[in-house]
Amino acid sequence: MEQRSQRVFLSKGVIRGTPLFAALSEQQLDRLHKGVSRIRVEERQVLVQCGQDFVHFYQVATGLIKLNRVSPAGDEKILRLVKPGDTFGTALMFMDKKRYPVNAEAVRPSDVLAIRASLFLEILRESPLISDLIMGHLSHQLSCHVSSIDGLCLQSASCRLIRFLLESLPANPKDPPEIRLDIPKHVLASHISIKPETLSRILRDLSDRGIIEVERRCIRILDLDAFQSHGGSCESM
Repeated sequence: MEQRSQRVFLSKGVIRGTPLFAALSEQQLDRLHKGVSRIRVEERQVLVQCGQDFVHFYQVATGLIKLNRVSPAGDEKILRLVKPGDTFGTALMFMDKKRYPVNAEAVRPSDVLAIRASLFLEILRESPLISDLIMGHLSHQLSCHVSSIDGLCLQSASCRLIRFLLESLPANPKDPPEIRLDIPKHVLASHISIKPETLSRILRDLSDRGIIEVERRCIRILDLDAFQSHGGSCESM
């Protein structure tokens, strides 16, 4: 019983700290939690398959989930990496076609909250104010996705990598700053739409120029000004 109570507390804590649910009252949060299941997903385990009927949307509590599509030739394209606290599948609540358009697969062992969409919609219909706040949140997500698509379409491979690394810098970096990749390099390559060998070539080029130093999954930025300058030039493309 104590273990179950701890799982309930953790699930409610994750939900409460999420912008999507920030406007819910304590009573609404308790009601929503009755439609929440906590799922353990092991590395490479598929949580959702493309084309599957939509019943739940999801929130990552721990770990990392990739949303991907696979071409008929077997090539994978990672559309998004979902980190702890982030949700996915929320927009499907407001769409006519109730099927997941992507696969959701664990990059590493993860705990995911499955939230019953029909229950959340009931709560939204009863509170226009919360509905407005939710739509604002979804609009912000859409804007972020459009910005990511712009980067993939308009920037070179090296710019896309540098942009990703700059966004991964910790808030209070060491000197010299270090970025510890929490995903395999082949996953990173797919996420920014380049081939793994291209990723290796770009990292090797930056290393040869003395801008970075690579040690397995640790990328140490030796010349932050040059690195940021390169990233700034990418923004103007």
